[in-house]
Amino acid sequence: MMWLGLNGMDRAAQKVANDYGGVASRLTDVIGATLLYDSVDQVAAAQHVIGKDDVVFKVENRYENPTPEGYRDVLMVV
Repeated sequence: MMWLGLNGMDRAAQKVANDYGGVASRLTDVIGATLLYDSVDQVAAAQHVIGKDDVVFKVENRYENPTPEGYRDVLMVV
């Protein structure tokens, strides 16, 4: 696991203003971590196990639905 640390105040303020209509309580991604796997099968298995936990509030599977730029990952808000 790689800890990405806290997001900066400038980035948080930008997201609140641009993405959440100025409502700071909607900001959920203030710290990050990355889990690395060797295969898509391992990612799917981890998503299945972690996604069952009650602390997972949001799952965005961008393997199934990549961004317009082709970026693929699984995002979880816990």
